[in-house]
Amino acid sequence: MLSAIQKFLERNRRWLFVFLLIVIIVPFVFTIGNAPGLSGGHKTKSLKVFGYDLSDRKDLQEQAVRSMQSLILQGESDDRAWQAATSGYLFYRLWLLSLAQNLRLPEPNDEQLQAFIRTRKRFLNEQGEFQPDLYNAFLKAWTMPFLLKSLMIEDYQCEQLQSALEGVGSLLPGEAEQAYRTLKTTYDLDYWVVENKEQVPEAVRDADLQAYFQKHLEAFRVPQKADVTLLVFNNHHYRSQLPTPSDAALTTYFNQHSEAFKVNGALPDFSSIKSKVKAAWETEQLKQLAGTAANQLATQVYEQSLTLGSAEWKQLIQSYGVQCVAIPPYAQTDNPQSSQVSKEVLSRAFDLNQEHFLSDPFPLNEGVGLLVLNKFIPSYIPDLSSVRPSVLAAIKKDKKQELFAQKIIQIKHLLTTKAQANSMHLESIVLSMEHMNFQSLSKVLTRNGLLELLNDLGRFKNNQWFGAYTGIGDSVVFFFCKNKIVPQNFVKSAEFKAFSSRLLAERKQVQSQAVAQELIAAEIN
Repeated sequence: MLSAIQKFLERNRRWLFVFLLIVIIVPFVFTIGNAPGLSGGHKTKSLKVFGYDLSDRKDLQEQAVRSMQSLILQGESDDRAWQAATSGYLFYRLWLLSLAQNLRLPEPNDEQLQAFIRTRKRFLNEQGEFQPDLYNAFLKAWTMPFLLKSLMIEDYQCEQLQSALEGVGSLLPGEAEQAYRTLKTTYDLDYWVVENKEQVPEAVRDADLQAYFQKHLEAFRVPQKADVTLLVFNNHHYRSQLPTPSDAALTTYFNQHSEAFKVNGALPDFSSIKSKVKAAWETEQLKQLAGTAANQLATQVYEQSLTLGSAEWKQLIQSYGVQCVAIPPYAQTDNPQSSQVSKEVLSRAFDLNQEHFLSDPFPLNEGVGLLVLNKFIPSYIPDLSSVRPSVLAAIKKDKKQELFAQKIIQIKHLLTTKAQANSMHLESIVLSMEHMNFQSLSKVLTRNGLLELLNDLGRFKNNQWFGAYTGIGDSVVFFFCKNKIVPQNFVKSAEFKAFSSRLLAERKQVQSQAVAQELIAAEIN
């Protein structure tokens, strides 16, 4: 049964595309402004996309991250989601959200939202069944759950709109031509990596050091740390409790875990590997015994209301024969070193408190473990004397960045008057959206820098410099457009007709660069 949103769009489909043309495309054409580059003007570059101002890099990155998270919830891997988010999906999503706002579409109620969550592939098993454990683990990883809810609401509205637009089965006027032109355009570029090699004075006055420290106190704050102990329930401690397995029990275990005993894809005869099956069975039984002991200890602690460090606590620990391993205090943002426990498990200590100071049991290589929270070491602002080297390094880094920013301004001015200087070491590359051959640029551009380039690429013009884009390390990258080749007179070609049909048929997948690159990044020629 169609939802209220689908019914609304179905009744008003005729004027919907007129609305799109007037509200979205026409304002875009008249407000796109001059192409960015090194024109030497003093106007601040503004990039407004369907009502969203992406001029600020933080806002741009935030929208890109939300698009990536949306794709991850749809089942994409992290790398593929980031690639899709930075190559078109971000702008298509903003387009749908803007349309939802202009149409004043209602948000889903709690029942609709819960049903929608159960359709996210991130939370489904291989059989396509919703797994609450996967959802709860994902929810726990979010520091601010309300942001996840807002993301789900946005995705719900986007998919409702996308579904309705697919039902209409139409393309915007000129959309296929624009998409084809964007896809087939090639860019023959030179690029220049400018590294920050500015020299700063070694000596810093004590007064400047003190002033900088007072201004940036929070940057030097020592974060809260967890002081924990690892309780190890070693498998070998429970070997005396192992029953003697019968041949029938081992045969059953062998049949249940046959994949683990295959050699080169073939399953050997049980009798030939009976000792191996028995060893595997014993290992599993020992882990179960260790896990049972860990659960029993935790239950006794809370049932008897034992206090950490009390005589009763120490006696209980001794009775279970567990091994206590001290772990150096660590902050939640640290990368604590432990040969037995992963960072993910160690982070669970920050969910504990004085009343509930034991973690849930977790597997170890040779048994089962429990984390015991001894105490939290509070966050504090250190004395300047104890962080003097860090403060000195921060001052030099800021000064170096300041000098580098001034140098970049000078370089931009230079590139408006000269196409090339003798000091440049240029590399060449040919890019096109059709081949998505941006991988080599990952060696010189950060992800943000690549996103900035993709955003500007459609506006590149011959014999002009563009930049500076955020480079790897402490660098920036400039691009010189030697030759931009835009396809012409292609509307009657068989290739374009096939492309147009495919674009219409694959609307649901939103995989092409159509609306995203042409409506956002490309200059209207």
